Amino acid sequence: MISMLMFLGFLIVFVVPIILFGHRVIKQEEGFPLVELIVRIVWLIIGLVFWASIEFGFRIWTDVLWFRELGFEDRFWTVFSAKWKYFLTGFSIAIVFMISNLFIIRRGVSEKEATFTANILLTVGGTLAVFLALAFGAYTAYCWNEFLLMQNQQIFGQTDPVFGKDIGFYLFQFLA
Repeated sequence: MISMLMFLGFLIVFVVPIILFGHRVIKQEEGFPLVELIVRIVWLIIGLVFWASIEFGFRIWTDVLWFRELGFEDRFWTVFSAKWKYFLTGFSIAIVFMISNLFIIRRGVSEKEATFTANILLTVGGTLAVFLALAFGAYTAYCWNEFLLMQNQQIFGQTDPVFGKDIGFYLFQFLA
C-alpha cells in the first residue's frame, strides 16, 4: 500500500509538471530546445532516484523491524553489510579497470581524431563502464553467501582419501 502511495507521489511531483508545462515549449515555432529536453530528463532521473531511495529505505526499515522482533537483528546487519561490502568492492574493481582501459584507448587516438572521437569514446564508454560496473557489483553482492563461507571456513580434521584435501575444502571453497 505504501509503495503505491509512493509511486503516486512520484507521479504527482515529477511527472505531472513535465506533462502540464510541456505544451508551452512544444508550441514554440523554433522547435523543441535541447536544453529544455535535458532539463526534463534530469528532472525525471532525479525523481526516479528519489523514489527508489525512499522505497529502498522503507524496505530496509521494515526488514530491520522484522528481524528485531524475532531477535535476529545482528544476522540482518551482517548480511546487509556483507552485501554492500561486496557490491562496493566489485563495483570499485570493475570501474577502475574499465575507466583505466578507456584512458589507454584514448591515448592511442591520433591528434586529428582526438577532439570528436575521444569525446564520444569517453562519453559512451564511460556510461557503459558505469552500467557494467554496477552489474558486476550487483553480481558480487548476489554471491555474498559464498564469499562469507570462503572467508569463515573451518578445518574438519579429516582428509579425503582420493585427493588428500580436507573435507572443509569441499564445503567452503570448492562450491564457490
